[in-house]
Amino acid sequence: MFKSRRTGEKLIWLIVLVLIAALSAGVISPYVSEPANRAEAIATLDDQKLTAMGLTATVTSASFLVSAIPDDTGSTIADELDDLSSILMLIVCVIYLEKFLLTTTGLVSFSILVPAACALGGISLFRPEKWLRSLAVKILIFALLLFVMVPSGVLLTNMVEDTFSESIDQSFAAVEKFSEEVEDSQNEEETQSGLKQFISEITDGVSRMLDTAKNLLSALTDAVAVLVITTCVIPLITMLFFMWLIKTLFGYQIKLP
Repeated sequence: MFKSRRTGEKLIWLIVLVLIAALSAGVISPYVSEPANRAEAIATLDDQKLTAMGLTATVTSASFLVSAIPDDTGSTIADELDDLSSILMLIVCVIYLEKFLLTTTGLVSFSILVPAACALGGISLFRPEKWLRSLAVKILIFALLLFVMVPSGVLLTNMVEDTFSESIDQSFAAVEKFSEEVEDSQNEEETQSGLKQFISEITDGVSRMLDTAKNLLSALTDAVAVLVITTCVIPLITMLFFMWLIKTLFGYQIKLP
């Protein structure tokens, strides 16, 4: 009778595990992998992508304007601006990768890992090896950690981004100001009369534009640094933290009855 009771309990647990696996793969997985159900996180990543692409266009425009400074005096700054443009393109690629992981991690977690954990749990009910049950619990926790990893990075990004958004706005304003100075300088060249006055005005204009170009480079560098922190560093730190948790989890011996 006692043996029959134990068998009945195992069958009940087996049914529960089968239901959890079916619910995970058939209901939860389609829901969490649907982009419309992750709209807030995707909107954050889309905003970052638009900012990065806008800064890319701004940096390209700034590089062209700096290259227009007479006597090739702005070539060094223009080269540094081109380097910033390359970094921004890398940032855009990272954002696309985050969007991909945002939906696929949920799919992997609830379509593969949770059912696999339930399957191991079901097998462990009828096997004496306790490590099967321990492994099932570890896989289940791993699935949950994998699922929340990317959204956690996006959440931290939102918290930090508001603090540094002013730097990006300043970079756009700096490019607009520099563009106006270049246009003013060109207008002055067209209206100058007298060789001495012409040379003096040109020299002053070049010096002024070069100083503004340096300020422009500084503002754009700050803006790119902010994007690197919010789109690369914070997600990387978040990922490393979760990898540490997962490593600790699999290195820890879970004692189960």
